[in-house]
Amino acid sequence: MYQTIIFGSWAFAGSIRKIGWFKKNINEWKNKKLIIFCVGASPIDSPEVKQALNNFRSDLEHKNVKVFYCPGGINYERMPGASKLMMKIFLNGLKSKKEKTQTETEMLKMISSSYDLSNQRYIKPILEELESVILSV
Repeated sequence: MYQTIIFGSWAFAGSIRKIGWFKKNINEWKNKKLIIFCVGASPIDSPEVKQALNNFRSDLEHKNVKVFYCPGGINYERMPGASKLMMKIFLNGLKSKKEKTQTETEMLKMISSSYDLSNQRYIKPILEELESVILSV
């Protein structure tokens, strides 16, 4: 039987897609090592990312779940129409804001076009966690 469950999804607006499914099933995996990773459009050092990860960690820590974030990006060319429309509405709202914070100004520059922040170095902590599980068996 397996000893580790890895759940991967994408992060959007401070939440992890399908995390409800994971939380609903978590009690079935009491004796398993649990790892969550998500990929999102924000840089790894974004305050919003740190806050969201802290919320997930505190919510799941008592269940011995490790949570990891990997920066990805935005690809408008491959984005479904509904998501593209949502991003356009968000972008227009941000553009029209009169007094933007520095974070909002940087975000506006970043999300105005497609970009890719992905890098293999972001999976290293996940692989190290898996290695520790393998070595402890």
